Amino acid sequence: MGLRLKIYLVCLFLTLTSFCNATSEDVLIKSAERTIDVTSQLVKITHRLTLSNTGKSSVNSFNFHIESRAQQKLSYFKAQLADGKDSSGVLKAVSSTVKGVLTYKVTLSSSLEPGQTVKVLVGTVFTHNLVPHPAEITQKEKQLVQYRGSAYIFSPYKIASQTTEVLLSSSSVESYTKVKPSSQ
Repeated sequence: MGLRLKIYLVCLFLTLTSFCNATSEDVLIKSAERTIDVTSQLVKITHRLTLSNTGKSSVNSFNFHIESRAQQKLSYFKAQLADGKDSSGVLKAVSSTVKGVLTYKVTLSSSLEPGQTVKVLVGTVFTHNLVPHPAEITQKEKQLVQYRGSAYIFSPYKIASQTTEVLLSSSSVESYTKVKPSSQ
């Protein structure tokens, strides 16, 4: 029984150590461009990330977090190199949940050496993320929907600059949260 516990603790330590190494402070997101597409009943979010290795050793993976309130609605996840024109640019991603945060550990196709950058596309699709507002209408009324999401990217890494663009199916917008600088 004691040996099993020791093996379990060693495995747990190695798992946590590899998790901590993946969230290294050596990774900086130089640029993050996010597009939130709410033109259909599915919410498609694309992240174009420019990752930079600011450390002294090579990095072979990075972590991508999904907020706890969005985890149950996630139906699709894909990471690929931004310049990958075919399936060879698809990156391996393994998910785990630690302290309520869904984390995808994305393994790069080749190590990111110190001082190098790589552009990565991360695509996610969420269901049941648009809420009818009001919940009930008559046939003559227009159905409005409400989308709630974060103004900032949920990431374990420092982000030098980020932009978010929201694509709508109509030019009619009842209201939106204004985070400086923002424009419609």
